[in-house]
Amino acid sequence: MISAKHLAQVLAVSRCGTFNRAAQELNLTQPALTASIQKLEESLGVTLFVRTRRGVELTVFGQHVVAAAPDILSRLQRLGDELDLIAGGERGVLKLAAGPVLIHGAMRRVVPAFCRRFPNVHLSLNTGTAQKILADVAAGRIDLGIASTDQPADDGTLRMHTVLEEPVIFAARAGHPLADQQAIDRATLFRYPLALPEVPVEMLPWLSSAGGSPHIALQTDHYELLFRAVRESDAVTGAPRHLLAPYLEAGDLAVLDYRGPLLNWHAKAIYRQTSALSPAFQELLRLVEAYFADVTQPQAPQRE
Repeated sequence: MISAKHLAQVLAVSRCGTFNRAAQELNLTQPALTASIQKLEESLGVTLFVRTRRGVELTVFGQHVVAAAPDILSRLQRLGDELDLIAGGERGVLKLAAGPVLIHGAMRRVVPAFCRRFPNVHLSLNTGTAQKILADVAAGRIDLGIASTDQPADDGTLRMHTVLEEPVIFAARAGHPLADQQAIDRATLFRYPLALPEVPVEMLPWLSSAGGSPHIALQTDHYELLFRAVRESDAVTGAPRHLLAPYLEAGDLAVLDYRGPLLNWHAKAIYRQTSALSPAFQELLRLVEAYFADVTQPQAPQRE
């Protein structure tokens, strides 16, 4: 019977190249490690290593074990983390991934609130593309992914629902040549350089169907840098209104009167059914949903 201990030992021998160095790394004696690997080989009925003048080399069976071991060990670790979270939600590891729009906006409010509520939970936050986030959630490497994607869940183990759908608005610096122009079409918009984040797959047809190739002068997921470049140049940017709101309120940017084909930005929560059993996960998802509900609700008009 192969165990997590055996997998770790095989990986160590493969990495170190000799039983002696692997034993030192694992804090075992060399005879003990050799005996453990021999018992594993006997139980599997295959040889994992062959001895050479310089140490040991993997057989084809050993290569297969080494290729599969990291994912198996990761899944075992995730299983332990999930059980900790399901047991009470006050401990364990919770892994979250989001696209750059969310990292810049929602996570600035969500993460501090979650850490106050669950100080003993280890929250890991990463950024990535929608495709990577979806793959990581499906593989169990991420508990909750928030991303802009139209791709459906590929099996019955994933849940996916929309937490935000908002039209993209276009903005430029105050005093920009387009700032006072009315009824701007897409061709007119594209006469100026664009400053954009990493363009989602869903946006590519919108960019390519304008009858010409727009000039993307800056493409970065660093939003502070992106908006600063827009404020200090003639570049135009596009983003969900809630993300641009602080810059619009400060007068740094102005909304353009764009009347061309609309482009919607949406965020979806992606997670596995087992993750939803965790109280900590449920609170994290609730905070994300509450953030978007708050920033997209109509603002009451101010009294004179």
